[in-house]
Amino acid sequence: MKTRATALMAATVITTLSVSPAAAEPPDGPPGHSPQAQFTLQADVLDGGEQVTSVTIDGHRLRPLDEESLTTSTFTVHAEARYPDDVDLMGEEQTVYAEERAVTDAQLTPSGDIQLDLETAFDLPGGATLGYLDPAGRNITLDLDYTVEQEEPLRLRTGREVTFSALEQGELVSPEVDAFDTGVSSTGVNYRLSRPAPGRDQKPLIVWLHGNGEGGHGGFYDNEPQLRANRGAVGPATPEAQEIFDGAYVLAPQVPDTWYETPSADYAQQLRDLIDEVAGRERIDTDRIHVMGASAGGYMATVLISAFPEDFASAAITCPAYTTTGAEDRRVDEEDISRLADTPTWFIHSADDPVVPVEETSTWAHELLPSSILSIYDDVSFHGVDYPGHFSWIYTAQNDPTHDGVSLWEWMADQSR
Repeated sequence: MKTRATALMAATVITTLSVSPAAAEPPDGPPGHSPQAQFTLQADVLDGGEQVTSVTIDGHRLRPLDEESLTTSTFTVHAEARYPDDVDLMGEEQTVYAEERAVTDAQLTPSGDIQLDLETAFDLPGGATLGYLDPAGRNITLDLDYTVEQEEPLRLRTGREVTFSALEQGELVSPEVDAFDTGVSSTGVNYRLSRPAPGRDQKPLIVWLHGNGEGGHGGFYDNEPQLRANRGAVGPATPEAQEIFDGAYVLAPQVPDTWYETPSADYAQQLRDLIDEVAGRERIDTDRIHVMGASAGGYMATVLISAFPEDFASAAITCPAYTTTGAEDRRVDEEDISRLADTPTWFIHSADDPVVPVEETSTWAHELLPSSILSIYDDVSFHGVDYPGHFSWIYTAQNDPTHDGVSLWEWMADQSR
């Protein structure tokens, strides 16, 4: 017997959705009983961006389930995604994908739920939680609609077979993203904040400035892509990074449009104000504020430190988009770079970057700052996967760059004003 269930849920709903368990009789009820259940979507921020990596079906009503009756063919999973209705599509189709998701493993969790692991891969059709709206150059949080169909009955240890009468989509869970609180600055800048483990000591603050693709688009400004598009912000919040820094806050602002509007919007001052607001509420050591940024965020990191050259402990600048900003007043010049002289700075870039040429940006800036560190990779290949040459932020987010035997994060943790 085949069971089909589907429900639309915006991917921006993370932890606020509250759903009561579906009513059902216990599995020792009358023969032919068909319980209802909910399933959650488990997402993970992979090196190439966030994907839904598993589906978990609430199986607490099926105890005791015979695990041998659960295989990768027991359920099928179909995924559909579309841009939200209030996004200016600029001529693009609203539906981004409609794909079958391959189930690679099926297992019972310790709590008795049914976990279906899904195939994941870079640029996998049907896996992403973000869609790239090409005319706008923006990653947009997608509305996800998952359908789980039961193809074969499950068997209880009593021998009775059970088929779900309904499977309803519940919340999207992404643990690393959900660990960041949501906020809006006094000037209207969205941000997410991760806190270290509680303690009496003041801790450093790491500021992650996202690339151009993670900014707002028109009125669509949802405080999500700067965490989901890559691991740039979530990397410093991992246990590995927190151990290196002995605990650190991680702040990830989202620009309403593009960092390149800073000449008119003065995003340098807005970011400085945001940092002051957060530092005024949290136990932050203001002598240890570190700035990280990639692509347009690398541009903005440079502009921010140039505007406030005495305020930051270090800068980790990845593939900085100094040459793709458009109007001349948006460009970073030699004077801007010279104002980073008193801030320990590390540039990271890939030699095959087709978007931001390394010689005109990172190499040029490094030569103007003799005390800076420069890590140039031949290409972007990590964990056996080849990525576009512009994705050198993957190395930064994984703490891969080293200099004289010291990793990037270890070097940052050693810096102070």
